[in-house]
Amino acid sequence: MSVHPKEIIFDKQKGTLLLSLSVKDTEIPKFVEKNAKEQGLIKKDEFHITVFGFGLGQKIIKKLSELYKNETDEVLNSIEKLANETKWNISFLTEVYKIRKKYNPKDGGEEERESYILMIKLDGLAKFIDIACTKLNMHLDVPPAHITLYSKSTVKENMGAGIGISSAEDFKKLHPTAVFPDTNKSRKIKTIALPTRSQPDTIIAIFVLKQFGGEKFSGIAEAHYEVMPRLSEGETEESLMSKGILPIDIGQGMFDHHSKPFQTTASNLVSEYLGVKNNPALTKLLQFAERDDFYGKGIISNDPLDRAFGLSGLIGSLNKMYVDKPEKVVELILPILEAFYVEENKRAFEMPKELEEKLKNGKAHSFEVKQREKIIRGIFIETDNASMAGFLRSKGGGGYDVVALRLSSGHINILTKPITKPDLRSLVVLIRIQEAEAKGLTLPDDPEKFSKTGTLSEIPEWYYDPATNSLLNGGPNPQNIKPTSIDPFEFKKLIELGLSEQLWKP
Repeated sequence: MSVHPKEIIFDKQKGTLLLSLSVKDTEIPKFVEKNAKEQGLIKKDEFHITVFGFGLGQKIIKKLSELYKNETDEVLNSIEKLANETKWNISFLTEVYKIRKKYNPKDGGEEERESYILMIKLDGLAKFIDIACTKLNMHLDVPPAHITLYSKSTVKENMGAGIGISSAEDFKKLHPTAVFPDTNKSRKIKTIALPTRSQPDTIIAIFVLKQFGGEKFSGIAEAHYEVMPRLSEGETEESLMSKGILPIDIGQGMFDHHSKPFQTTASNLVSEYLGVKNNPALTKLLQFAERDDFYGKGIISNDPLDRAFGLSGLIGSLNKMYVDKPEKVVELILPILEAFYVEENKRAFEMPKELEEKLKNGKAHSFEVKQREKIIRGIFIETDNASMAGFLRSKGGGGYDVVALRLSSGHINILTKPITKPDLRSLVVLIRIQEAEAKGLTLPDDPEKFSKTGTLSEIPEWYYDPATNSLLNGGPNPQNIKPTSIDPFEFKKLIELGLSEQLWKP
């Protein structure tokens, strides 16, 4: 259904242009009304489309003030005439967004507003803006056409005030969150429809759906894939859903990012809908999808090998190999994404909790020592979690320069942060000497020999690898390597003593 403005209102004093609508012409979806009321927003007592908002109007008036008075009136009259002659044709879309913005009033304090807006298609807008730019001799963005349905403010007097949007860039700064009706949970999704060639964004969107979408989309975890470059005539997202088909990135549906009024991705839309957008375990996946989709840079490196073997490059190669079986590409990549997500989930939730508990119960001990002119931060921890070393060396895990992991088997492995490159040679000497004493061996006092790379025949328990700057007692999978005979309590002291190079300096 399409309608026309009830009235065209151009304020020459403020430079604003509004297209007033009849309330009866503006039908508000029931689910929007329900959501808005639950969140305390109030319905607007009138509806309009803003072409020139207050902020833009001020810029226009300022620009025109540079002209002589008679020229200013002439330009304003021509803009008013253009607005009245433009054939404004309004078609209501199904997209509804919640937006919010903070204000700092001149009299002090702070105000925060929220609005529910309905997106529309406004024929005549782009042409009007183009001609207006010429008449005003200034650049104007085409604003995302919308109608404010509900609003609220932390300032009582502004409960009915809207939020100005003059460009797509402005829109994105308002934290837009799509408002969707609840899905029909009785429907079972059997098929996910996607464009011809799979891309990182669409595959990540599918991964998020399968991982978190079971409650809203019954059967989604077992759904198969179907290529659907475009919808058949008369077909809609709703008609597809009734057949058990969920479209991704096609058909201008809720998960088609091409139809949105601001730059986004299918994976972002899916994550927002499922309420997992802020899940820290998904952050890097969603950022990767954005970078790949927005800029075509899944891998930023200029190295051709990096690009070829990065995820985007591999997906491109798979698309060429499986031209007739595009669903095969999705099936091959999903396990890779799952492996990455599992590891990120550990880093975001499991490992911080484990670290906190072990620091409290004495199964982890952090320390600082001075090695020559720099401070070395280290930690000794009892854990069988193979991912813990990487986590502890990361910023989120404390950014430790040296990490000593003691496995439940008694094996201890010492790893370092590549950037800081602490010197392990003095520590290597100290540990090997102590290991020999613990085994009852009498060896000549020869620090140069004890600091050699690889293993020593007399002390095969310890492997010194300068390439990775690590000292390993069997690594994460010790197999036939015996655990160290050094007492764990004594080992903690040896690490600090060896790193500070108090007994021997290489």
